[in-house]
Amino acid sequence: MPRGHLAAAALIVLVGTGPVSAAFDADVLRRLIVIDDREVAPIVAARVDWAGEALIVGGWEHWPDRPVILAHGAGLDVPWFPDPAHPPVFAIDAGGHAVAAWRRSGEGGVLLASLRLSDGRLTLLDPAVTCATPGPLIAMADGSVVAACPLASGTTEVRRFIAATPSAVLAQLPHPGCDDLVADGDGEHVLAMCPGDPPRAYRISTVTGLWAEADVGAAPRQEGLVPGVEFDRAAGRIVRPVDGERVILAEDVSAACGSPDGRAMIAARPDGLYALDAFGQAGRRLWGAAAGPGEGSLLSWSGDGVRVAHCRRDGDQGSVRLATLGTEEVVVRLRFPEGSAIGEGTRIWVAERFHVDAAGMIVEPVWATLKALLRVRQAVRTQEGVICTAVSEGVEGGVVERLTGSNDPPPGSAADSRILIGTGHESPAAWMYTFSADPGEGLAGWVEGGRVTGTPLSVTVTRKRLPPLSG
Repeated sequence: MPRGHLAAAALIVLVGTGPVSAAFDADVLRRLIVIDDREVAPIVAARVDWAGEALIVGGWEHWPDRPVILAHGAGLDVPWFPDPAHPPVFAIDAGGHAVAAWRRSGEGGVLLASLRLSDGRLTLLDPAVTCATPGPLIAMADGSVVAACPLASGTTEVRRFIAATPSAVLAQLPHPGCDDLVADGDGEHVLAMCPGDPPRAYRISTVTGLWAEADVGAAPRQEGLVPGVEFDRAAGRIVRPVDGERVILAEDVSAACGSPDGRAMIAARPDGLYALDAFGQAGRRLWGAAAGPGEGSLLSWSGDGVRVAHCRRDGDQGSVRLATLGTEEVVVRLRFPEGSAIGEGTRIWVAERFHVDAAGMIVEPVWATLKALLRVRQAVRTQEGVICTAVSEGVEGGVVERLTGSNDPPPGSAADSRILIGTGHESPAAWMYTFSADPGEGLAGWVEGGRVTGTPLSVTVTRKRLPPLSG
């Protein structure tokens, strides 16, 4: 599909219906799914981040060989940063317009270059400065890039680079390299974290060049989660400290990230991706996201809240995938005997078997056979009985698969309606689609607290891409 082309009918639907933004509240989380999931590149990722709508990935085609840096979704004809150094270190400018990264020099060492995402123009930030190896980078709000530049002499210069002007030495540190550069919060200082016994930190002014040794513990550590929640990477747990205790929200977690609005998280677990809130009250597996071999290694949520980059690693091989988030509504039609006391708001449990009391009355489902919890939206009395339309309100993902045997439309049938949109060189992706399927055999719907059961007649599924977060 040509770049920027939208089908007229699709455009009308997208701008004419639905909310303009969606925060990750409990209602959205209980319906959250992956509506489209595709591989960006078969690489072992060291870092993934966002520059506006473009996903920036640094890693290796075959670890630890062939370092790569790519810009996916930037609209570039050649989205690869040329000749990146090992390891592939990069920084994204504050406006998301350019990526700075180390490039191999033909004479040995590395040079700092900037790739403009609008047209792919590559600029050496200071051709006169060659560093021995790549050091950490940090993009400042004023458009400059601060870089740790290890030298062959065994020391490290911290330099400030601005395009088209000579770089300035801010500090010369007595270390062969630095592990990290961290913004100090005031916009004018950075903390350089350097290895050693003991490790050392230096607070450096990017304006005056004055610097001094600082407390190693003063550097902020960001795990990319929501306020009040911690990711214990060593234990593989997401926890929330409460009154001196550490409440476990999720276990067996290999990677995690927080939503842009700070209200939700996505965690990589052995069997796939999971979405959860900050208090452990809502959580579900994200059906539609590919798990694949190896384990989840990195996650990054786009600023508009619509997409999540998820990476896996299996030895020296890896994969970077891009999941587009959406919501799912599951509507079930059921038939109950004539005279059944069913009205709007009635709860219906769909299961294969039910527990009964001594009088033969149903008391609850056999939980291992439970398929769905529904709430009646409409009940109509007909000659065939009471026909109900009920919507799924359970928080556990996978309700479509439990009700019908598959998460996808029935084999050999197309979706009842489908809106596909493609931009640039990407193949079209689903923005909305609806399909119907037959319920599985042997299922029954029980009216909570009542005496009757009904028969599921059909399952209708509507999936929509999330609208972007506002603001």
